[in-house]
Amino acid sequence: MIPDNPVGPIKKPPAARRTPKWLTRNEQNAFLREVRGQNNKRDYAIMMLMLRAGLRVHELCELLKSDITMSARAGGVYIRGKGDKDRVVPPNSEVRSALQSYFEEREDESPYVLVSQRSKKLSVRGAQHMVENYRNRTRIEHLSCHALRHTFGHDLISAGNDLQQVAMLMGHYKEDGTPNIQMTMIYTTPGIEDLTAAVESISWT
Repeated sequence: MIPDNPVGPIKKPPAARRTPKWLTRNEQNAFLREVRGQNNKRDYAIMMLMLRAGLRVHELCELLKSDITMSARAGGVYIRGKGDKDRVVPPNSEVRSALQSYFEEREDESPYVLVSQRSKKLSVRGAQHMVENYRNRTRIEHLSCHALRHTFGHDLISAGNDLQQVAMLMGHYKEDGTPNIQMTMIYTTPGIEDLTAAVESISWT
């Protein structure tokens, strides 16, 4: 009824900086338990490549068998990244095991790492739809392909890894080809789980 807002001139408190969405350790456990429960080795390999190697969804779909080298204790995943900024991510034991199990059951001749039932190459929409299905099953509202990649970055930082190493693994590069640490700094922003652990760390009980 009044023409002016009487609280309009009052400054609002500063808003907290938005943080990227990642999965907590409990959410990761619930999510991976659901994926393993489906007994689908392809789905599990897809999740490991995003969650434990940080691949973007389009990088995942473009990945060729020839881009991957693996041995019992080492290996490399050659990734054609955004803006022609390629990188190599050494797959950890979880990724190597998931890929090996998936490759052992493959009988097709597709050169791509990931295939669908109807195509020799998994589509971006197909990967997104699969993750959406798991989001509905687990009821983890922020579960997405991008959240899985963010979880990889956040977990690397939480484990105490050097920012330059994380930038290289995430594919964060400047125009001159050097690691873009500023872009990687977003993963140092604590989530609620990190803040809870911080206050618990000084509890005497």
